[in-house]
Amino acid sequence: LYFEIYEENLTSQKQKKKKLPPPILQTGKEVPRTVYTSKNFDTARTASTSMLAQPKIVEEEEEEEETTCTSDDGTTCKATTTKSDNVDDNNDGDTTPNPYGDEEYDDEEYLPAGQHLLMDMKYLEPAFLNSEERLAKAMIETIDQAQLTLISYHCHSLIPSGVSCVGVLLESHISFHTWPEHGVITLDLFTCGSNPLLPAVAIMERLFGVPSIPRWKREPFALWSHKLRGFRHDYDIPLATYDLGRNILDCLKTQKQEILSMDTDYQRVDVYKVLYKQKMSYYARNLELLSSAPETALLLDGVLQSRSTGEAAYHEALVHPAMLSHPNPKRVAIVGGGAGATLREVLKHKTVEYVKMIEMDSELMDVTRQYVPEWSDCSDFMIKNSTTGSSGWCGDDPRADVVIMDGLKWFMEEFGNNNHGVAEEEQYDVIIVDALDPEEHVPFAETLYASKTYAQAIYNALSDDGIYVVQVGEPPQHVPEMSSSNSQRAVLAQNLQNVGFASLHMYGESHGRFTEEWNFMLVMKQFSSRALFYQNAAELEVELHKRAMRSTTSTGTSTTTSKNNNNKIPFQIFDGATMMYYQVPSKQFEEVFCLQDKPKPESCNSVLGGYDPKIPNIDTSLLEVKESSLGPNAGRGLFARVDIPVGAYYLALEKIPVLFYPKTRALIHDMQEHHHVSTGLEPLLKYMHGYGDHSMLLGRMATTVDGGVSIFLNHGCNNTYNVGGGGDGGGGLDEQDPETLIQELKETNRKSIFDPTFDRHLAQIIGLGRTTGIHREIKAGEELFNNYVEVGLLKWGQQHEDDRDW
Repeated sequence: LYFEIYEENLTSQKQKKKKLPPPILQTGKEVPRTVYTSKNFDTARTASTSMLAQPKIVEEEEEEEETTCTSDDGTTCKATTTKSDNVDDNNDGDTTPNPYGDEEYDDEEYLPAGQHLLMDMKYLEPAFLNSEERLAKAMIETIDQAQLTLISYHCHSLIPSGVSCVGVLLESHISFHTWPEHGVITLDLFTCGSNPLLPAVAIMERLFGVPSIPRWKREPFALWSHKLRGFRHDYDIPLATYDLGRNILDCLKTQKQEILSMDTDYQRVDVYKVLYKQKMSYYARNLELLSSAPETALLLDGVLQSRSTGEAAYHEALVHPAMLSHPNPKRVAIVGGGAGATLREVLKHKTVEYVKMIEMDSELMDVTRQYVPEWSDCSDFMIKNSTTGSSGWCGDDPRADVVIMDGLKWFMEEFGNNNHGVAEEEQYDVIIVDALDPEEHVPFAETLYASKTYAQAIYNALSDDGIYVVQVGEPPQHVPEMSSSNSQRAVLAQNLQNVGFASLHMYGESHGRFTEEWNFMLVMKQFSSRALFYQNAAELEVELHKRAMRSTTSTGTSTTTSKNNNNKIPFQIFDGATMMYYQVPSKQFEEVFCLQDKPKPESCNSVLGGYDPKIPNIDTSLLEVKESSLGPNAGRGLFARVDIPVGAYYLALEKIPVLFYPKTRALIHDMQEHHHVSTGLEPLLKYMHGYGDHSMLLGRMATTVDGGVSIFLNHGCNNTYNVGGGGDGGGGLDEQDPETLIQELKETNRKSIFDPTFDRHLAQIIGLGRTTGIHREIKAGEELFNNYVEVGLLKWGQQHEDDRDW
């Protein structure tokens, strides 16, 4: 190939002169006033040409003035001034062009900024890449179709092969270089002004992408990058966003294709096909898979909404934790979710009888149905609607009610401050918001995150066991939330607490194909809903298989080893283990929470963060088991062998807790009381109640039984306890009136419905029980007691566990 090109090039050099096409102007434009200066090596033996701009139709010959100029080294060179007939000759010899354009362009601000388009193409025809004429023609047509103005251009054919060209534009420049033996060309187009440059991508791919399939055995391949250059004040435009501007357009080594870019009445919508660099080498070795390899990305106003390879993880994380936190969700509302995937996930639950999806942008819905129809395809499990047919679109499911309106406005009008008496049949069990991120400071987002009226409307719209969930964007920024770009997220949390929600949870999903883990805020009207949120993996799997619609295809999670596809549930990522991951807030939320100082959260000053080796720990070697000092009916007790100081750890490294989750505990009692299954259960119940620590932290009563010597710890009455918390050491807790004490505990619980430090260490807190440390000094030979008041309060709590305040 090298020698073929070399011989072809030698033959071309024997031609007397090449006829390169002249630059052309757009219809109605005039030849720009410029001063053209060049200084070259001796080019008599080359086929280089310099051409100056000419109008498409020239009625009169233009006058050309030749003058001399002086280069930097003092030598002379030729300068040609091209003047149009309408040039004012009475300008005192000043031929310097106005950098701000003529008078008719004065209304456009001339900023020191531009757009830069880089393109690398491969597998092109070698003869085309070695032909000045064909390349120059492609360049001129590119400039013409991109509605730019070419002033002049200059080309060199290289020996033995290759061509380099540069064209000077009124807007800036275009240049390229070719490697014919490799079938490669690299192009560079820079423009100033406000006209978009992205449309030039398709033009350049079409005009320069001359194929040579017999030689390369494949179609031309293009990589390109679009960059914003210079200094500008419009950094809020979609092209300047991180997601569209930097993460897609600015990546030269990412293969991408613009499928759609349009403006609806509410926002800009972009759809791209993208194949990232780390995957390209694999598909280069497996070309038969390449056609289905690129993923689809949907962006609104330049902000990534979903990718085809991550949308299932994102939408499953948004929907299913909320649905499983409600005992029987029948009525569900969705705000936003124009792509239809949120609706798809809700309809996977058999309990659902009615879903109202409220989306204001009907054009967005049309776009997603056309370009990513699989996102709103429920044909795998949907209930067929006899009136609408079975197109597979989730909106055709008879349970779905898709309406076009402003969802936030609708909720505030229907369930606002004056609508506390909402009829029960009009309330929703779960409300899901799939809308703007908290970083977006636009009216819609400010209403969603910062409006007290909206927070009250959501509370009013929910049933007694109602759940509200909203996507809240990227992780915290290591500064207090109220001081960060996510301040609206903190305002929303505070508003939801103020209107009466009982428990708030933050969780993240890292498989959504965003640049960082994506986060969600889930809030509950009843504290008891925590029992469903904190189920263990086995309980969650049982619940999922009870509730889920069955898949009619091979997708989804199999419920059995049978080959019958009807035994599959239609979840791709979500399962019991995934839900347990969501139960623990990220470390970032804990760190940011503890940056508060007005006042400093109490949990941040505790030892929840881990074991402190500087604090003494009382282990089993320092304790002994013998008859309790409380009397013969008390059984055995736990006694100190040595003096134990205040604040020491109590068996911190030796507890072996066994947790009976609320649902497990309830199941055991139900089997005994209603199904008369007593064999084997009586000893278990006696062991659980006699030796266990009880907790309401999971929403309903849970019991932890220690498998070590801690089971012999007795309860202390009348302020005799010396192990664990619950008082100030002076007996105040024991001496309070029970109703007053309960009310104080309620008020304490209202202080914050979200404590990520506490939630991150919930298993540790429940596992250690109430005996985490030494409450008062214990002398050698003295018996250890925990606080019986707490036990009494927990028994009261068990009787009132449906009380939202508890």
